[in-house]
Amino acid sequence: MKPSLRPLLALVCVAGLAVVTPLRAQSIAEEFDSLHFRSIGPATMSGRVSDLAVYEANPAIYYAATAHSGLWKTTSGGALFEPLFQNEGLIALGDVAISQ
Repeated sequence: MKPSLRPLLALVCVAGLAVVTPLRAQSIAEEFDSLHFRSIGPATMSGRVSDLAVYEANPAIYYAATAHSGLWKTTSGGALFEPLFQNEGLIALGDVAISQ
């Protein structure tokens, strides 16, 4: 940057700060007054995901270990899941890992 432009740039920055008007300060409680609790999930409790393992070479492929329904795999970034222990009966998993 040329030395003659530095004072001009500083003046423009200071003038820009002077034009900005401060917003009305709200307390934290007032910010949450318009929020209301609502149900955003399923009506009944379903399986709980206990762990995820992502294949780092292709992040669209990952596995979800569940506490009630075994291991699930997706190759579409979570749009579709395929059960991997569908014929094994009830299986609970707490951890899953992928060898990278």
